[in-house]
Amino acid sequence: EWVNMKEISDIYCKKRRIEEIDNILSCLVEEIGLTEAMKEKAVRSYKAVGSVLDDSIPFELSIYPQGSLNLGTAIRPYTESDDYDIDLVCKMNGAIDISPKELKKMVGNVLLSHGVYAPKTTEGKRCWKMDYDGYHMDILPASDTDYEKSDYYGKSEIRITHTEDFLKYENRFSNPKGYKAWFLLQTRKNEIGHFSLNEKEIRASVETVPEYNKLSILQKVIQLLKRHRDIAFEGSEDCAPISVIISTLAARAYGGEQSISTALLTILTNMDQFIENREGIYWIANPVDSNENFADKWQLFPERKAAFYWWLEKARTDLAAFLAHRSGLPELFSSMESKFGERAVKRAATHYSASKRRSRESGNLLLDKNSGEVLAVGEGTGSLGKIPKHTFFGITECD
Repeated sequence: EWVNMKEISDIYCKKRRIEEIDNILSCLVEEIGLTEAMKEKAVRSYKAVGSVLDDSIPFELSIYPQGSLNLGTAIRPYTESDDYDIDLVCKMNGAIDISPKELKKMVGNVLLSHGVYAPKTTEGKRCWKMDYDGYHMDILPASDTDYEKSDYYGKSEIRITHTEDFLKYENRFSNPKGYKAWFLLQTRKNEIGHFSLNEKEIRASVETVPEYNKLSILQKVIQLLKRHRDIAFEGSEDCAPISVIISTLAARAYGGEQSISTALLTILTNMDQFIENREGIYWIANPVDSNENFADKWQLFPERKAAFYWWLEKARTDLAAFLAHRSGLPELFSSMESKFGERAVKRAATHYSASKRRSRESGNLLLDKNSGEVLAVGEGTGSLGKIPKHTFFGITECD
């Protein structure tokens, strides 16, 4: 039977290129994620503040992280003048009858009367913000609700407060624990099984910030999208799509792909399909509470909606150009700098080239002569031969 060797060669080269780009993007993710030192500083502050609140507020507290650090999607600041954040919930169990104003002020009074924390603390519409050197902490006062829903996510719903001009205090509702459980399920779309929070995690007093020893494909893609956003909106940060919108739409659009580049392509192609239009109002629903709209500001600030769609088209165009690049690695890395940042890309390039060199020099890259696959030592069942050492790192053999 006649075999079209050109088609086989094209498929092989495409697969090799995807693997090469995925490895490069993995190196980039390592460079844009928070360093261990950054995480440790934030976690120490989180635990210290949590301990002070736990000792000072006359309710049983549940203090736990929320936001990107809790989801494993936090990234380091793009510029030295920027900072990163850690968000925590201060939930007062049994404070159902406390008014929204008093609920918020109970947390603020502790912080503003503390000798160390008072100079760091300012009030926001929902949170108390504490500024540190290089990062900040947003503390969300909350209570449990006066009812329980039948589904799992509803059991972890909390009541929070919202203010307009610090005059009118309103009850709002949120579900950070439910959102985290939902998000982690999305990261495992390719796996069989179910994930849920356990009662111990729900009832802990001052919870620890989770450690992700190995990030999922979805977490890595969201980090890349957030870094692309930061660069695209440098100088106009107020219009930039907020992280929860990017994370929610990306998680919904993710199809369980096990390649970073193919997951990026799938997510950018489909993420806007999960934006609803409810009687003329653009709606990005909280997946664990469809009545909460993450895009609620789009109605008040239409320029933010326009900015999101502008960024999405730019990200699609930039990704297409990146995947279609056919020159060697120096040109490829150079093309990435405007999309993901010069310093991070240069560090990723150094990291990637060094890892390739070490693999070749240690003899850990082998060629399966039957399949044509490049394998690590011990993989495959075909006839293996060592790839000779060389000093040129490019992708031109498949161009």
